[in-house]
Amino acid sequence: MLTEVQQSTLADLLHAAERDRAPIPPLTESHPELGAADAYEIQLRNIRRRTAEVVGHKVGLSSKAMQQMMGVDEPDYGHLLADMRLSESVPVDAGRYCYPGWRSRSPSSSAPTCPARAAPRRTCSPPRRRTRRPSS
Repeated sequence: MLTEVQQSTLADLLHAAERDRAPIPPLTESHPELGAADAYEIQLRNIRRRTAEVVGHKVGLSSKAMQQMMGVDEPDYGHLLADMRLSESVPVDAGRYCYPGWRSRSPSSSAPTCPARAAPRRTCSPPRRRTRRPSS
């Protein structure tokens, strides 16, 4: 279990990453002892910053079959925020997302550009469409 100071520091780190649309390494890389209780507490710290924006909640993995399939022993939950609401009649601004991308091994290659920002980003690139090869 992490200390309150560690939880607060990690919550601040995640908040800044979301605000800046800047990818960060998984928290478990720097804190391998981070457990589910810590993760939920870190999430709640950031949700408390946005309490006025909470419009609902979600529960997942509520069936035993799904829990067994995913290797967990309890449901998970999350908060639905106002900026997560989408309307069928309003187009989604793709600039608000940073798509997972690739990392070049060549230091001389130029970094892909994230659609959310004009500056190049290390890990942002447009999503690639997967195509199936025709079966012979």
